[in-house]
This record gives sequence, C-alpha cells and structure tokens, in this order.
Amino acid sequence: MGQFEDFDFSDADFSQRDIADKSINDLYVESKMTTFRLYLMTSKKQRDGGESAIDDPDSSGGEELPDPQLTNVHVEVASEIATVSSEDPLSISFDCMPDHTTEDNSAAATLASTLSLENVTSEEVVTISDAPAGSILLDIQNYMYDPEIEFEPSQVFGNQDETLPASVCVKNLVIRRGSVFTDVMKFFLKEEFNLRTDTLELRILTERGEDSGGVFRDAMSEFWETFYLKHTEGADVKIPTTVHIMKQEEREAVAKPLVLCFKQEKYLPVQLSRMFLEKCIFDTAPSNEELLESFLGFLPDMDRGLIKDALDNFDGVDENELLDAFSNFNLRVYPSKDNFESL
Repeated sequence: MGQFEDFDFSDADFSQRDIADKSINDLYVESKMTTFRLYLMTSKKQRDGGESAIDDPDSSGGEELPDPQLTNVHVEVASEIATVSSEDPLSISFDCMPDHTTEDNSAAATLASTLSLENVTSEEVVTISDAPAGSILLDIQNYMYDPEIEFEPSQVFGNQDETLPASVCVKNLVIRRGSVFTDVMKFFLKEEFNLRTDTLELRILTERGEDSGGVFRDAMSEFWETFYLKHTEGADVKIPTTVHIMKQEEREAVAKPLVLCFKQEKYLPVQLSRMFLEKCIFDTAPSNEELLESFLGFLPDMDRGLIKDALDNFDGVDENELLDAFSNFNLRVYPSKDNFESL
C-alpha cells in the first residue's frame, strides 16, 4: 500500500475507537470483559488539500516505475556480472542474487532506474562505487557482504552423526496433577528420548493450557518437589539417597528430566547439593571447605548453629548437645577440639 512513512498507526478496540489515552486497567473496567483484545490501526496520512500521501503521483510509495531505456549494460558486482538485455530491459540475471530478487521484476526495474540513463553507454561497466545512494546495487552488496555473517572453512569429522543437524522431534506427554513424578518417570523409562534433538511438551489432564513454557515449569516444579520429599534427605541442601524403593534404572532416569529442564527452560533444582551436581556433571572432587559448607546446609537449623559454634569455639559448646547432634550420623569417634573439624 505504500511506504511506512505514509501512514499513521494507533491502538484501537474492536469498534476501531482510538484508545491510546487509556490504560489497560481502564479498558478492562470499562468493557467488563475477561479477555480484552487490542488492534493496530493504520490510516493514510493526509496532506494539505485532503490528498493522501500515497495518492500523490510523485510519491516514492507509488507502484508506477519509470520505463528503463537501456541498450546493453553490464553491472559488475564483486566479479559476478549482471546483464540487462536491450531486448527485454526487465530481464536481469544474477548468478549470486537471492531467489526473491531474481523472481521479482520490480527489483529489476528499480536496478535499471537507479543507473544514470544519460551517461551510461553501450557495454559500459558500472561498479558498486559508481552506484547512487539508495541504489539496489548497494543493497546487493550489503546482502552478500554482511559483516555479521561469517563462514568457517568446511571440515570433515570422523563421526558424521554428531555433526549433521538432526530433525527436531516434539513429543507430547499427558500428566496428572499430583502424579507428575510417576508419569514423567514412566515416560523416560519406556520412551526413546534423544536429549540432543527432542523436546517435550506437557499437558495436564483436565486442565486447559497451551505449553509455551509455563505448563512445563509448573509440572517440573512438582516433579522435583516430589523427588525432594521421597528420594532425598537434608534441610536447605538435599542429598539424593539410594533407597530400596527406587531401582538403579530409575535413579539413572532422573538425569534426563534434570538435563531437559535446563535445556528447555533453564530450570535447575537448586536445592540439590552443588557438590553432588558437580560430581555428576564434571566429575570433580570437592575440597574439604566445599564439603563442610554443603554439610552445614544439609543439617537442620538447630544442629547447624551448634556445629558452627563448635567450629568457632569448641570449648564453649555443651558436650551433651554436641553428642546428640552427632548421634544422628552413627558417629563412633569421640569428638574433641583437635579432631572436630575432620569429623
């Protein structure tokens, strides 16, 4: 319909009434609707005399283009030649042009019209530097020589399966509120799921909601809360436990939701011990200081305060209280000032 500058834009409601001066809250109160839709309205700018901008024959937004009057012109673009035939001025062939330009005759006419028709002689070569400002030639140059696009040299790898892009597969899973952990675990134990290429979309039974990230995060929050409750121990820091009710393949299957949560939604169960996660992911050995910090987070608040006080001043802590705290860990070595930190 014309150039962007030839139009005015405004927000409107369903009745095409301009609502730019109202807030979202005002609109909801006024309409008394649970869902309120906004629309983008466009109108032609009016010039003096009531004539719209795009009705002006001299406006650049018109569809009429000047008839090119060229004989035979070669346009050189980075060693590639574009030829304008005298028989068909609108027939231009570019070996390195994008598809949408070669198929559009208007682009060819624009190219022809941007050249200096009076000064171009037969068989004359016009380079990029000679093109006028705003010429399609400069657009071609920018298209082919975008500084933000870089191509690395091609390489041949040994395992082609790891380098070739695989097709993305979206798998759907219907889960039940209150049984998310069970449903997700059954899915990963039975279904083939490629963590590199596959994505998972969740739908909660009896609840309407399109999974654009929110449903997935909500469901996985319940998944990890159940995992914390049933299969970990600890206060602020959770340590996974190997209990008889969870088989080895089930414990290993928990790794897939862990990776998938972070891959899709950058969701990480932060209550799991950092030492545990680093060991699983990077196979690193924590230092004694890191282990002590993680252990203190594992303890209940009362025992944590007692242990911290004993580390700072062992003689100032009640011995019986200290023994009670350590009895939960089946400690068989009597604590003293010298061995307390290592214990």
